[in-house]
Amino acid sequence: MLNETERIRNNPKSPSKGILWQFITVHRIAFAYTLFFGVIANVFTILIPISISKYYSILFETNSNRAFILDVFPGNWVNSLPNFLWFFLGLIVCWMFFSFLQRFNTGILGEKFVRSIRESLFAHQMTVQMTSYDSTGFGKYLLRYSGDMTSIRNFLTVGIIRFIIDLLLVFLAFIAMFWINWMLSFIVLGGIVLIYLTVILINKTLYKVTLTNRNRKSGLLSFVSSRLPLVLTIKGFNRQTVEVNNFNVRSRKIYKMGVRFQWVYNLVGVIVPGMLYLTLFAILITVYYYKRSAVNLHMEHLLGFILLFITVLPVFRRLIRVSSIWKVGEISFEKLQSVFNLKKDMNAVDAPNFRYKRGNIEFKNVTFAYSDDTGNVLDDFSLSLEGSRVNMVRQSSGLPKSTLIKLIMGIYSPLIGSIKIDGQKVNRVNPKSLKRRVSILSEDFPLLGETVFEASAYNTSEVNRAQLQVLLDDIQKGLPEETKLTLEYKIGERGRKLTEHQRQIVFCLRCFMTNKPIILIENFSRYSSNPAFNSICSTLKSYAQKNKTIVLFESIHTNILDELNPMIYELP
Repeated sequence: MLNETERIRNNPKSPSKGILWQFITVHRIAFAYTLFFGVIANVFTILIPISISKYYSILFETNSNRAFILDVFPGNWVNSLPNFLWFFLGLIVCWMFFSFLQRFNTGILGEKFVRSIRESLFAHQMTVQMTSYDSTGFGKYLLRYSGDMTSIRNFLTVGIIRFIIDLLLVFLAFIAMFWINWMLSFIVLGGIVLIYLTVILINKTLYKVTLTNRNRKSGLLSFVSSRLPLVLTIKGFNRQTVEVNNFNVRSRKIYKMGVRFQWVYNLVGVIVPGMLYLTLFAILITVYYYKRSAVNLHMEHLLGFILLFITVLPVFRRLIRVSSIWKVGEISFEKLQSVFNLKKDMNAVDAPNFRYKRGNIEFKNVTFAYSDDTGNVLDDFSLSLEGSRVNMVRQSSGLPKSTLIKLIMGIYSPLIGSIKIDGQKVNRVNPKSLKRRVSILSEDFPLLGETVFEASAYNTSEVNRAQLQVLLDDIQKGLPEETKLTLEYKIGERGRKLTEHQRQIVFCLRCFMTNKPIILIENFSRYSSNPAFNSICSTLKSYAQKNKTIVLFESIHTNILDELNPMIYELP
């Protein structure tokens, strides 16, 4: 069975259909009894206003030629007022019970639906190629987890389940109303059709306004998420006014579109009930005409009809406005589809596992760019690095160190050329098996976790904790006790609570803990001012003695790493 990601990607014209059908199929039993509870609740919804006309008949001892009301009740048992009151109370209790079951199960189905979409969305975003994020940023995707999830939930719960139940209720209501008075029923039916056509015309404008408004809100979220992490830079370079003005420009555009949205949305909100009340007005005029024309119309019939119409007024409103729910939901599905259509990393299931031999790394005629809109970062680049030893790649300026690391790990894919490790193309092997053999020491890969242990450990086992503690003690050997980190030390978001030297220690801890055969290091010379540098070098030297493949990417000429006896590659 296709998962949610594949369903949306395979239905570009209507991404909602495939995923909704799959969800309903999987949860067909829960869906069926939710509709069943709704139908039973609808029956009691119809019986309550009709029973009031029965109450009127009993109270004032009126009789009609058409005993339609008596036919829906059990014999003559409710013809006495005390018995009727008990019967009416039973109707209310039954309506409350089945309405709760229907609402509760609808809500649960909505939560399950959103959960399946949310989890599929996040899992997919974890496999999206990094170049997509590099070119567009991350903030624009935040709205997918908030407003879009609400719209998608409403699409199922209101636009599908509630819509079906409401249709059944209206069907039952029209049967009762036509049985009471066919002329008044045709007036109601004509009013409903007229209102529906009017709302369809207005919804075309509402769709365009909603789409533009959501795009601008998504852009504003992206702007805020890109600026808040840089608030120190903004303050340091006195850019508060500039950034506030940039924000206000975007905010004003959203406000103007929001005003237009509110105008259209609330116009629908007024037209629907207004025209329904006009339909009621037409009913009253018709009744007045009946009275003037001496047409025989029983009061209990008229009372039952009007009460029934008033009861289903909210249902009529929901049915007429449900197209708005569909439109907004389709917009959210289209937004999700744009995310699901982003290029993914290679499918790990079909690719062969990476097999480590010596760790020989080869770039051959590699050309790479982050996107079509940017120039080439690498152009016909070639480089061969010997495995099972220390290598240093050095260039005075312009060396895309973190990009080279990401290319070696298969995070980026070259436009032209190939990157091989031990003769295996990195973009043709199982990416997980490759990453199990490669460790990174780079500040371009932020710390993830709330404590030192979480940021540097790959699992939370006690054995892993003990090994990590030994490594941390070795790296911090000789440091003052008051400056030493502990495994439970709170590092803050991406290590913001750490000093620069402490952050470097955690980066080293994360890199060395895995004991992988290939180690890629960016700007190691920056660690030379760290009080723990000698201990870090000793740890790195011990790895070199184990014939691990170590690649240092440096931008400056330095002699501090000579004791590692690196093979130096000077790039032009």
